[in-house]
Formats: sequence, structure tokens, C-alpha cells
Amino acid sequence: MLYTSLYKNHKNLDAKLVEFNGFMMPLNYKDGIVSEVISVRKNVGMFDVSHMGRIIIGGKDSKKIISKFLSIDLDDFDIGKSKYTIFLNKECQIVDDLIISNLDGNTFLLVVNASNRSKVIKTISSNIDYGSDIQIIDDTSITSMIAVQGPKSSEILPILKTIDKYQIKKTFIDKYEVTISTTGYTGEEGGEIICSNADAPHIWNLLYEKKVNPCGLGARDVLRLEVSLPLYGNELNLETNPFEVNLGRFIDFSNKDLLSYEKLYSLSKKKLRKKLVSFKMTSKAIPRKDYKIYDREKIIGFVTSGTFSSNLGLGIGLGFICDGSTKIGRKISIDIRGKTQSAEIAKRRFV
Repeated sequence: MLYTSLYKNHKNLDAKLVEFNGFMMPLNYKDGIVSEVISVRKNVGMFDVSHMGRIIIGGKDSKKIISKFLSIDLDDFDIGKSKYTIFLNKECQIVDDLIISNLDGNTFLLVVNASNRSKVIKTISSNIDYGSDIQIIDDTSITSMIAVQGPKSSEILPILKTIDKYQIKKTFIDKYEVTISTTGYTGEEGGEIICSNADAPHIWNLLYEKKVNPCGLGARDVLRLEVSLPLYGNELNLETNPFEVNLGRFIDFSNKDLLSYEKLYSLSKKKLRKKLVSFKMTSKAIPRKDYKIYDREKIIGFVTSGTFSSNLGLGIGLGFICDGSTKIGRKISIDIRGKTQSAEIAKRRFV
């Protein structure tokens, strides 16, 4: 079991701790998930996201090599910018979805999902041409990461007022040197702070003293579902393609270095086998992963993620529809513990 540098902070705040991708992480704190969700939507909250992988790719050939796997074109990717992208292997399978930041033109930071860190590194390493100038450094174990999210984030971190959306910058919080990017996984304003393990507990305490509410994995899952953000292992995996999960807008076919270019282009022209939709419950029930989706008595899909949204006062979720009809407002039903519960396909952002 792995522990982040903030483990003692979580214990001191009476967090409920659970295993998540090999790390002991806070599920929620003493005020509960509902309070944490409200904090982020109405005010500001902070998350320990140190379990996320942080991989540095450097060297004069770094851009050429990582372009083999990314769904975006790095030729128009300015220094100091961050972008969301899909990491595809040569078989056109989704290995991960990640944030890439251009640190200096030849050095890139990849923030990857915890469960996929080794896969991303292995995929890059196994496709390096002989004699290439590239270095791969896994910074995950020697750094920490804190996400500050919510409409009042910039009141807590004034530096955010000087950084545009999807940018990255080195700066200081108090006396502590950090790298901060204007990214997140909640649908709210905010930033993600990368710092040394030694400094992380002090930065966390500084934020807590400023009345930033600590939030756990439970709130993070509700928040991402309220804005229909996919999660690897639920919506994304090796068996889904980007078009099935509404990620076609993150594909730039001008990147001809992509190893799976021909397969990806072919997929873009094919009829989809399934399509990811957002849905809301119209009966009092909470959907969960793998529950079957019905149209009358016919199975037409399955739930990939589900939760109760206290902001909406109802159950919401994501799921795949396999019969081609994904119109907003379509009436469907979910089999929840043997009982048919009514729902309907909804717009992708609930809040």
C-alpha cells in the first residue's frame, strides 16, 4: 500500500480512508460528501490528487516520439500551455486520457491516471527509435499534487487571476516553490499545484487555514459526473474508441505522426457500436456501474457510472446506449436490484 505525503494531514482531519489504485486516499472528511460537493460548487475546496502520475518527457526528440500516441498536434502547442488529450497505442486503443503541458518546447509534463502510469511509460519506452534524444522521468513518488477547485479559487490563490485557462506556470505559495496549472476535474474554476513532498503538508495547512474545505474521492466522483467527465476504467478502457465516448473533438488529424492514424481515421467514418450518454433518474433511485439499461423489456445498454447528486436532488449517471438512439429526453429504464426504475437521457452538463 502506498501513502501520499498528505496522509498524516488526512488522519488529523478524521478522513475516512480507502484504498484507491494502490494508494490509501480520503473518501470523505467528517462533514461528509454532500458538504464537500457544495463547497466546490459554491465556494472552494481542495483535493489530494498525488496518486495521479506525473511523468516528465524531455530531450530534443521528445515531441516527435510522444506525438506517436497523442490525439492532438503538438506543432501548435505553445510553451506554458496545457491540453487535454487521449493517449492511443498503435492498435488505436485508449491507454489513458491525460493532461499534457509544454514546459519549455523540448520538455513535457504528462499528468496521467494512477492506474495507467506504468502502461504509458512502457508504451512510450517501447517505441523509441535507436539513437533518439529522449529522457523519461517518473516524478510521481517525489512530488505531490493538490487540486484547488471552485468559483472562489482565485481568492485563495490570486496567481490564478494572472493565468489563462489551460496554462502552467512556476510560482510560489508563501515561501514554497510550486508549479500550478489551471486545470481540474470538477467543471469549476481552479488550479492544480505540484510541489515537493516535503512542502505539500505545509501548503495543505496554509490552504486549510484560509478555510479551504478538504474534499475526498467521493465528492470528486459526484462533481465529475455532474459535468459528465469520463473516468478511465469506467467510461474509458481498451475496448472503447474516442468517438464512442464523445471525445472526437479532441482528435486532430493533422498529427500524421500518430501510430494509429489510419485506424483512427477509419473509425471516424464507421457507424458507432455504442454511444456514451448522460442520463438522470426520474424515479427515486441511484444508478451504479454495470446496471442494465432498458427500453421497455429490451436491453439497450449499460451504466458505466452513477451517483446521487445533492445539487440536483436526484440520481445521475453515464452509460452506453447500443441501439443508436441517443436523443436527449428519450425515456429509458434502469434495472436496479431487480426493480425497473425510470430515467431519461439528458444533456451532458447538469450544473
